[in-house]
Order: sequence, then structure tokens, then C-alpha cells
Amino acid sequence: MPDKKPTKSKLPPLSVWEPEMLRLTLFPNKEALLNVDEFDNQTWWKDIFGMRPTRTERAPNNLFYREEGRLEKDKDQWILVLQRNRIDWQYVIDLEKEKEEGNDAPFTLGKFPFIIEEFLKPMKQWLTLQTCPSASRLAFGAILLQRVKNLQDGYSQIANYLHDNVKIDPGNISDFMYRINKPRPSKENPDLKFNRLSTWSVAGFAKFQSTISGMELIQHLLPEKFACRLELDISTNAEYKAGFTKDELFAIFDKLIGLGTEIAQEGDIK
Repeated sequence: MPDKKPTKSKLPPLSVWEPEMLRLTLFPNKEALLNVDEFDNQTWWKDIFGMRPTRTERAPNNLFYREEGRLEKDKDQWILVLQRNRIDWQYVIDLEKEKEEGNDAPFTLGKFPFIIEEFLKPMKQWLTLQTCPSASRLAFGAILLQRVKNLQDGYSQIANYLHDNVKIDPGNISDFMYRINKPRPSKENPDLKFNRLSTWSVAGFAKFQSTISGMELIQHLLPEKFACRLELDISTNAEYKAGFTKDELFAIFDKLIGLGTEIAQEGDIK
């Protein structure tokens, strides 16, 4: 009889993944390209959050304009980066704030199922604004962490998410990274495809703790912690020339989030 293939362990619930960053990227179509001289005239931040950003930055060469801030009672940051042909919204951890509070590494936004809903609410508001430009492409990005005991446990767990006969020997490898794009065609539109790029690795996190002894500052390196790391870049294909009207934007972005969630829950399935 032929040897049986080893069975994959049952995957944990989606809630084991914790975002370090979530991103919406919109590429305006040719008719909606942004005017670099008017970056700071837009009011998107205030329209969505009801407040002004706490910090703004314009590159000297006008290549980009950046707004960032923290909402009331929110320790994490929202960032808006404008370029002529690209708009990025990012929801990210505030490392300086986390360090002040002394939290254990790795730092995250929270549990994925909850945080993705918190991210989607203001993004839906923006995508449905009259001033939001129509798009040639949309993308959803994320960096997700799943805490594990050690490096070997991390490699063993990643192996459970990979379905292309990728063999991992947890005790005899290091610096492992696996990246794959499995485009999926749209059921409604034969010309539209969704790129499903995922990158799998194990990350180590170390942290220094400072103490003062007399007049001397002493730093102690705390034990390293580990997490499976999944980086997602889910996007519409560049070859799709029709683009998307403003009425279509939210439905497409919601679809991208669904595809990313599927990978986090089921692995690199077709």
C-alpha cells in the first residue's frame, strides 16, 4: 500500500491572529488623479473622524502628503498618505505608546475579527464619500501575528497553513519565508481577477528593560518571544482596465477583506 500523506493539524480559530497593521490602498483612475498642490485642501480625515489630524507632513518635492493621529481613547494610529496616483489609509500600532505602557512584545492592535470591523467602519465612510475618487485598482493589506511558544512551534504551525506540499522541518531550518500569489477570477466579471499574495514566516521579538542603579542606567534584554507572521496583499489585477465607479468601491473592498480573511482562516488554499 502507498504511504499515507501526513494529515494537517486542525487550524485554530481566526481570533488567534492579531493585526500589526491594516491598510486600504486606492489607485485613482486617470480622470481622478490627485492634484499635488491641493493635497492639504482635502478634508477626508475630518469628514470621517470628526476631528483634525494631530500631525501633517508634506514632502519637499511634493511627492507625498501625510496625515496621522490618534482618536480619543485610542492608543493606536490612523495614517493617511496621499500621492498623485495612490492613496493609502493605514491603521497601525503606536510603538512609542506601547513601550510607554510596558506591554509585552509583540505589539498588536487586538484580535483580528474585532479589529477588522473597527477598521472597516471608517473605511466604508470614506469609500462612500462624494469626494472619494473613482479607482483603477483597490487593495487590502495586513500584517497578522499569531503568538507561539518558540521558533520550532512557529514553523510547525505555519506548515499547517500551507497546502502545496511545502515541507518544513521545524528543528533543522531557520530564516524560513514562503510567498505565493494565487489569483482568483471574479465570478461576476471574467475580466476581473483578485491577486491573493500571502507571505508566511516566523518573527522573533525582543525587548529591553531599563533600570537605574545609582547613577548608572542598566538595560536588560528580556526573553525573546515569537509569532507566526502572515503578510497579506489582496488586490484587483492591474490588467483590468474598466476600473471601478464610486458606487462599486465598498463592495469590491469588502470582497478583498473577505479573501484575506479566508487565507488567515484556511491557509493558502486555491
